[in-house]
Amino acid sequence: MEDMFVNKLSKLLILVPLAVLAGCDTKPVNVNFNFSNVGGFGTHNTGLYNPGSLFIWNTETNDFRFLESLTLTPTGTVNYPGNIVSRSVAGMEVSGIPASLSGSEGLVEASISGQTEYILNGASRTDYKNTITKISEYVRKLISEGQDPDHLFKPRNDNYKLVIIRSVLKAKSSSLSIGGTDASDPSKIVDVALKTPIGDIASVKVKAGSSITCGSSDNTTETPPACFFNVLVLDPHYDENKTAMQFRLENKPANASITDAFRSL
Repeated sequence: MEDMFVNKLSKLLILVPLAVLAGCDTKPVNVNFNFSNVGGFGTHNTGLYNPGSLFIWNTETNDFRFLESLTLTPTGTVNYPGNIVSRSVAGMEVSGIPASLSGSEGLVEASISGQTEYILNGASRTDYKNTITKISEYVRKLISEGQDPDHLFKPRNDNYKLVIIRSVLKAKSSSLSIGGTDASDPSKIVDVALKTPIGDIASVKVKAGSSITCGSSDNTTETPPACFFNVLVLDPHYDENKTAMQFRLENKPANASITDAFRSL
């Protein structure tokens, strides 16, 4: 028990100067939530892409190129009455961390993430099928137009993947809360406590910096937009003894980030 107290006290002695210094910085930390990953919701659809949106992904340079919007077949829709909330946010881009917190970037990001939540009202999720069929049709269309799909998809280069939006989460309205304060307004600055196992040590001012709200207007006849999406990652390739290009389901490469790649668009 005494050793535990000494360890906690040591941590506190290290962190107290950090807390004092952090309070001297007045500029807000900027957090980019564009295309962030929200648990249970999917990727934040900042670009308002539709289901069937197809991208070529260079995993070596980690950037995307939009190719086409394919018409997929919906398999069903699930409606969520009232509000749904997610408190699991990852893939944010944090910048402007004060010099007094140098070396504590991970703590700042984790503290902001742990106190961020998305709230959706009137949400519905729709999944889609026939993704590979539609991509194959797209390849045949390119060939019929005299284009070379091998040049576009680079099926013999392992650094190139295809990404297609295969489900969307629509909502009538959405909001973002940071540290218990509505931060939907991009000019809003909120205080976020830096959390450690031994308690709060300091606070930083946080600003979302861009509007991340999504939803339809008050007109209930308007179709709500796709606020979040999920994707499939496919590897274009040629199987032995087959002349047509094939598309194999892939895991997301560990050396590249889809969130950052979407931000490159």
